[in-house]
Amino acid sequence: MLNYVWGVEIKMSKHKGRGLFASEHIKKGDLLIVEKAIAVGSQKSDGLGYSFSGDKKNLYDVHDMSHMNQVCNLAKVTSLRGVEAMRVSTLYDGTKKALKCPPITLFTERHYNRDEVPDLSVAKLQRIVALNTFSKQVGTDGKINQMFCLKSYLNHDREKNLDIVEPVPNVNMMHAARDIEKGEELCIDYAAGLTDEAERNEKLEKYGIVEGSHCVEVEEEEVEA
Repeated sequence: MLNYVWGVEIKMSKHKGRGLFASEHIKKGDLLIVEKAIAVGSQKSDGLGYSFSGDKKNLYDVHDMSHMNQVCNLAKVTSLRGVEAMRVSTLYDGTKKALKCPPITLFTERHYNRDEVPDLSVAKLQRIVALNTFSKQVGTDGKINQMFCLKSYLNHDREKNLDIVEPVPNVNMMHAARDIEKGEELCIDYAAGLTDEAERNEKLEKYGIVEGSHCVEVEEEEVEA
């Protein structure tokens, strides 16, 4: 499945790290992104401990069965050294490095130079999964972890301007929640659906976010190129 993207570009955020921005004037309800998860893992509540413990020292320890499934699935996909590997290689992996903004076409087209695809070690994939996964509860005793490449560039803002729906399993459709001006940063609420402040703060703390921060991509450090 090819991703669909309209009216979106990747640029450096004014506040921190990279982000997605409107390249066109967007009207409320416009469909901007359709993306399929590149790696998915699931588990029941009696599985191994959840990796996002909030402890920075253990942030990269993928000891959750769901995350281990993701790493294995991602390793299979990237071992083919196709465009998926190139997309994954652009995601933040926790190391200090100059941040580059890939062209949006990397995520919508399959044209690439195979010689430019970097080698991705299991350790690197493990860090990428830990830092770029979105989790959701399934019923009362399970959860699904999904990793999307383009969605990982979206920063957090409680006053989000994107709505996300999942019409079929592991596919996200992102619509404008309101009119968006050209050049405005596109943001989602990392704690969407939670209204209790304590629960919101607990979830956002796992990403290093203090509520009230504006459009922060917490997983990336701002580094001079």
